[in-house]
Amino acid sequence: MSARTLTTFAHLVGLGSVQRWLQERTVKGCLSPSLLFVGPEGVGKRSLARAWIAWYCCRTRATSNDACGQCPSCVQLAAESYPDLLWVRASPGKREIGIDRAREVKRFLSIQPMAGPSRIAVIESAEQLTTAAQNALLKILEEPPPNTWLLATTSTPDAVLPTVRSRCQRVVVPPLPEKLLRQALLQHGLAAPEAENLLDFAEGSVGKALALHATLGAKGIQEVAEFLAAIDHARYGALTRYADQLAKDDRRLDAQLHAMLLALRKQAIEFAEQNRQQARVALERAEVITRTWRTMREGYPNRTLLLETMLLQLTQAKP
Repeated sequence: MSARTLTTFAHLVGLGSVQRWLQERTVKGCLSPSLLFVGPEGVGKRSLARAWIAWYCCRTRATSNDACGQCPSCVQLAAESYPDLLWVRASPGKREIGIDRAREVKRFLSIQPMAGPSRIAVIESAEQLTTAAQNALLKILEEPPPNTWLLATTSTPDAVLPTVRSRCQRVVVPPLPEKLLRQALLQHGLAAPEAENLLDFAEGSVGKALALHATLGAKGIQEVAEFLAAIDHARYGALTRYADQLAKDDRRLDAQLHAMLLALRKQAIEFAEQNRQQARVALERAEVITRTWRTMREGYPNRTLLLETMLLQLTQAKP
């Protein structure tokens, strides 16, 4: 959490139903002590977990539907000094969470609470746990100590062992519909035209939208939209100029190819029932971009030629 800002339910957009479900089951005492927050990347799994933790640990929980932000527990959580919370994620530059961190979770949850009602451990991106680490958690998932919670988040639940998944209660965090996504982006300070342009590329994910905006900016997002329109109209001059620009900037190229894939996937979904030929074209174009991206990452030396070939194949995919 930020050293200054406590994430509360009031900060969340579009997650009211899952928030109420969590709170109702918490109050009734029928929420599993092991929770797996599942949903696409960037939809708010981590924020929802943080908001629930803040509310659960808040001294005013018995009389409030949200954390107060002022009691000792809220102040400590905001300052990342709350003694009964352990947040586990992969170390910077690493893609795995090893068995040592799993053992740390077990030790942490074996200690009695010091400040609040329970000890809480959170594993961010649980799919990054090694097999050994996941197996090391099985006993504590099967027989959790009293007054403990083990929360985990994942965008790829199939990468989590079935034996782990089956011992956790699933909390599904859905993508946002466009209206709520637009509202969330405006709350994050984007101008209305910028928020509107991002809707086609975000897949209902505030996190994806903000990441693309941070990398490409409003101009870059607009360029992707114009590029996709140029493919439909086979404007080769504009396409070639765009390919030349892309080849010069690795980070920008990666982000723009990703944005193209997101937009094409959205097109395929939208056309699936109304226009199957157009949906097929969108999927074919997405496959062309995926192959290009894969070849590029394998170290293909002539990037400009690779992109020009991609452009030719994209324009050849027609209804």
